[in-house]
Amino acid sequence: RQTVKIRARNLRKKLELVGHGEVLDVYTSDLWVWEGIDGRDYAVTGTWGASGDTYFWDVTDPANMKTIDTVRVDARTVNDVKVSEDGRIAVISREGASNRRNGVVILDLADPAHPTIASSFDERLTGGVHNAYPTKDYVFALSGGDKYVIIDVRDLRNPRFVSEYNHPDSRVHDVWVHDGIAYSAEWGTGVVVVDVGNGRWGGSIENP
Repeated sequence: RQTVKIRARNLRKKLELVGHGEVLDVYTSDLWVWEGIDGRDYAVTGTWGASGDTYFWDVTDPANMKTIDTVRVDARTVNDVKVSEDGRIAVISREGASNRRNGVVILDLADPAHPTIASSFDERLTGGVHNAYPTKDYVFALSGGDKYVIIDVRDLRNPRFVSEYNHPDSRVHDVWVHDGIAYSAEWGTGVVVVDVGNGRWGGSIENP
C-alpha cells in the first residue's frame, strides 16, 4: 500500500471550440483520431442503432473538418473504431448483424482518405464485440463481454484466430495493448494485466 497526497494546482484555462463535425441523423458511438501515412490528420467515428455506417473525416484543419468517406457494414451498431499505431489498419466492431455473426471488420488504410474493407472475422465473436484494439500485427477483440480473442492480421485479407484470454469469474469491458502487455478492464475484478508477447513473464501471442 502507498499513500499519495494530491494538491490542487489552481490551474485554469478557457476552452475554445475550434470546429464541429456534424452528424445529425444518427447517434455517434465512438471516435479515434490519428495521423495517416500521408501525413494528414484523420478521424473515424462509428454509429449507434443505425445502418452500420462508419464515417471518416479529414481533421487536418480542425476549424474546417469534413467527412471524406463512409464505410457501411452489415450491423445495427458500429460500437468501436480504432486504428493501429502505424496508421495502416483500422478495426471496427459490429453488433446486430442480420445473420447474427458480428465480429470485427478490418479496413486497409493504405489510402487513409479512402479506406477499403480488407476482411471480416467472426470466429468466436458471434455474441457481439463491444471493444477491440489493433496493434501492427494483431487485433484484440472482446467476445460478448466474456473474454478477448487475439486475431493475426499480418495478412489483412486472411485473418486467423491465434488465441484467447478469459479471466476466471470475470466480465471484460475494454482492452488496451502496449509493448506486448494487454490491460483489460474487468468490472468487479478491476484491471487484469496479461503478457501477450512482451516475454518478461514467459508469455507469447500464441500462448498468452
